[in-house]
Amino acid sequence: MKDSRFLIIEDNPGDIRLMQIAIQRAQIPVELEVHGRGEEALKDLKDRSEANFPDLIILDINLPGMTGFEILKEIKSDSRLSRIPAFIMSSSENVKDRERAVSGGALNYFSKPNTMQDLQNLMISFVESTQMKESSQ
Repeated sequence: MKDSRFLIIEDNPGDIRLMQIAIQRAQIPVELEVHGRGEEALKDLKDRSEANFPDLIILDINLPGMTGFEILKEIKSDSRLSRIPAFIMSSSENVKDRERAVSGGALNYFSKPNTMQDLQNLMISFVESTQMKESSQ
């Protein structure tokens, strides 16, 4: 089984580091790519061949420049990029944010976990979702 490839669009270095630690501690095979700005991530994605797309995208809402919602809209309106599963993971627990994310095309919305164990479990569930997608193709 190949490593899953995650694109994380997150501007907080502390949150990025926590995700890296959670993945290491859970011993899950993930190749991480990180962009701190949505504009850079979108340009990079649009310049890639589909064979080099990530298996999934994890977006924060509050980013410099474009918001996570705006990035999600761009991804879901692009015929090539729209096939990449996208998840929102944010510190916001606002129900309207959750509804907006899912109605905008995110597979799910997660509040950033409060414990390392919860973050590890979330990262494991992301990997499992990419493996299920892979096995159904």
